[in-house]
Amino acid sequence: MQDKFQKPNLTSGTGGEGDPDSGATNSLDLLLAEDDDLNQKYFETLLLSAGHGVTIVSNGKDAVEAVRERAFDAVLMDIHMPVMNGNAATRAIRELSGDRAKIPVIALSGGVTGEGDEEYEAAGFTSYLAKPVENADLARVLSEVTGRSVYIPDYSINSSDVAPPSESAGKAVEAFLDDTKSPKTGPR
Repeated sequence: MQDKFQKPNLTSGTGGEGDPDSGATNSLDLLLAEDDDLNQKYFETLLLSAGHGVTIVSNGKDAVEAVRERAFDAVLMDIHMPVMNGNAATRAIRELSGDRAKIPVIALSGGVTGEGDEEYEAAGFTSYLAKPVENADLARVLSEVTGRSVYIPDYSINSSDVAPPSESAGKAVEAFLDDTKSPKTGPR
């Protein structure tokens, strides 16, 4: 029997035994079903840098085939893809035999608002994440659906981490802007 659809808990922290600073790792073998090249590269770089394995397919049909052929720890499934969309692919995965039908499948969509929970649950998704995906949310949801402590590095820039421009830099910008506003009267 399939697990109950899990809404992501986006309030708890990350780290723990999956954090590389703690000395232990919980690397996952993940399948990413995503048709956008930029998103593929982003997730691949992020997941590999955290020590996870990632296999990438660009449509739902290939995702179903990959799950049929190999046991993954979880699937990150884009909703809007060519050939077979994420909802149809997840339904097909749930119809596979044995443990393959029970694999955690996380919906990835720019359209996730919290109001479409029933649609994702009906398709058989285990959980969902809204794009753009926050690294901490990805770690939290992967931890929830796999039952393992998952580490994903946070590369976000905090405004307090960025130094304010120096006074001389500010004057240089002002001079440049003034120069671009002044009318040009022939060669200099």
